[in-house]
Amino acid sequence: GHSVGEYAAACIAGVFSVEDALKLIAARGRLMERRSAPGAMFTVFADEAVVAKLIAPFAQTVAIAAVNGPEIILVSGATDTIAKVKALCERAELRVVMMRISHAFHSPLTDPVLAELEAVARSLTLNRPKIPLISNVTGGFVDEEVTDPSYWSRHLRQSVRFCESIALLHAQKLDYFIEVGPEPTLIGLDLAFRAARTDQASSAKWIPSLQRGRDDLHSLLDGAGRLWTAGVNLV
Repeated sequence: GHSVGEYAAACIAGVFSVEDALKLIAARGRLMERRSAPGAMFTVFADEAVVAKLIAPFAQTVAIAAVNGPEIILVSGATDTIAKVKALCERAELRVVMMRISHAFHSPLTDPVLAELEAVARSLTLNRPKIPLISNVTGGFVDEEVTDPSYWSRHLRQSVRFCESIALLHAQKLDYFIEVGPEPTLIGLDLAFRAARTDQASSAKWIPSLQRGRDDLHSLLDGAGRLWTAGVNLV
């Protein structure tokens, strides 16, 4: 997916080694478990500006965690406050889906973690990307920004700008996107994005790496076969 998926992307782009990427992501998980209070997250199907206005009175403990589509907003924060915000959304007749997660990523509840996570990032060797890398933090291409340890603490705290990232990806006029992950979650978000943004004309085809309920090897070989028959050099 995104957010944590940017660690994998940065690793492939040469920002840090596999060992350093694992060190940083393990520290992130460990610190969230120990230092961040339990929280909750939900998706609300509404415009970002509408959601931002609804949660504004609760800014101390609630934030927009991700903009996953033009009207697919992930909200994150303290469990009791999230319940109040959810009720407000429902009174406004907005569809809400609770997430199965124990902590409030990309919210004020991560604040106690940030300094320690940045300290871990300072202990790593951080390089400029060797291939183009799109940031979840900015929604745009990044270069030297990812060599600043504070980028990786902001990455945990700030909203995931997935909608802007996918718009930029489509603007590159690529033929294929490959989702690397256990199930094609982002493919579904992109389909919703294309349906909502008819101005983003794109003929790019998505290929999943793994799919729930399907043999892993068969899924990988099927994706590789589709790329090979399209003329992509897999060597």
